[in-house]
Amino acid sequence: KEQQRAEHVSQLAAKVDEHDALRKTMDDLAYATKRDRLVLQAKVADLDTSLKSALQETRGERIEASRVTERCQMELNQARTMHARELQTAAQEHHTLSQKMRDVQEEVLRLRGVLQLREKVFAERGSEMEQKKE
Repeated sequence: KEQQRAEHVSQLAAKVDEHDALRKTMDDLAYATKRDRLVLQAKVADLDTSLKSALQETRGERIEASRVTERCQMELNQARTMHARELQTAAQEHHTLSQKMRDVQEEVLRLRGVLQLREKVFAERGSEMEQKKE
């Protein structure tokens, strides 16, 4: 019986050692799990902070892009308006200059006619004078 008892005690001691080893493994796993959870929470917090920062930066860039777009649109509209005015002014000036050119051409034609009449009159008078001289 002593031997059975000794074997039983030995088995119990082995089970206690096995239980202690399992408990240590479970404690190690619990510690590792807790550590990993804390590391993951820290990483999630970092990612959350980075995401919030990126979102804020993106909002700021969108606002700036919107301002730049509005300013460019305004400048483009002003340039179009100015260009339209310049075209209108150029068309008016072209019309005015074309009219002046027609007036000058008419005046040149009139003056040529007057000149031809005078030349004709002078030629006739010259002929008359020559005939009188003879």
